[in-house]
Amino acid sequence: MPHCPGDPDGSVVVDPGREPEADGAPAPGQDAEAGPSGTSDESFDLVVAADGLRSTVRRSWPGDPGIRYAGYSAWRGITDRPVDLHGEAGETWGIRQRFGLAPLSDGRVYWFAVATMAQDVRIEDEMAAVRATFGHWHAPIPALLEATPADRVHRLPINELAGPLPSYVRGRTVLLGDAAHAMTPNLGQGGGQAMEDAAVLTVALGGLARDDAPDPVQVGSALARYDALRRPRSQRIARMSRLVGQMGHVRGAAVSRVRDQVLRLTPERALVRQIRQVQGWEPPAG
Repeated sequence: MPHCPGDPDGSVVVDPGREPEADGAPAPGQDAEAGPSGTSDESFDLVVAADGLRSTVRRSWPGDPGIRYAGYSAWRGITDRPVDLHGEAGETWGIRQRFGLAPLSDGRVYWFAVATMAQDVRIEDEMAAVRATFGHWHAPIPALLEATPADRVHRLPINELAGPLPSYVRGRTVLLGDAAHAMTPNLGQGGGQAMEDAAVLTVALGGLARDDAPDPVQVGSALARYDALRRPRSQRIARMSRLVGQMGHVRGAAVSRVRDQVLRLTPERALVRQIRQVQGWEPPAG
C-alpha cells in the first residue's frame, strides 16, 4: 500500500510488505522498481486516492485536519425475517438517542440505533445494550430487535473529518470519497457523495483518458475543475450532516423538548427544500 504517497509530481512509494488497512489502497503493480528497503517507486499521470476515512494519502498532505469522534456510536442490524412496517420508514429522536429504520425489498428491515457514549467504551453484550436502551420504545422497534439475531448486530463509533480540507488536489494527486470529505452518516450521503466525486472526475478528465501521454497542464486544469465543483458541495453537506447529529444529541430533557417543538413548527416546505438541496444533483456537462 502507499507508504509516502501522493507527491505532487504523481509519484507513489509503495511497500508491498505492509498489510493494507480495511479501507486502504490496492497492492502495487508488478512493474515497479524495487528499492533497497523493500519499497518500490512508481510514477503515474494521475493518482486517485480513494482510501477512506483514514486515508494514508491525505495524512501525508500539509493541512490534513485528521479525524474526530462525533460523540456518538451506532448499532446496525437487519432482521432475519420480514417485519410489516405498514409503509413507514424514518427516524425517532429521544434524549441523546436515535433509532432509524428502513424496509428492504424482501420485507426484511434495516435498522440503526444511535446513542451518545465515550468512543472507547467497552460493551460485553451489544444486543443486550441495544435492548436495554431501545427495547421499550414505540412499535415496531421492539419487534425489530426481536427479529434480529444478536450475532448480526454491530456497533461503530462515528468519526468524521475534523475540518474541511483547503483542496482535494495536490499536484497530480486527487482525493475522492471519504478520503476527501468523510462525514457523519446522518444524511445518508457518504456513499452518494463519493459517487458524485467519481462522476465529476470522469467528466473533468474527459478525453484525456484516451491520451497515452496527457498534457500535465491539461490534467492540472481538469483537477482544478473537479476541486471547484466538488469541494463546496461535499463540504456543505458534511456540515449539514454534522448539524443534524448535534441537534439529535443535545444535552438534557429540557433542551430536547425545545428542539422537538422547533422541529414541529418548521414548515414542511422548508424541510423539503433542504432535502432537495442534498438529493437534487446533476453531473456537469462534459
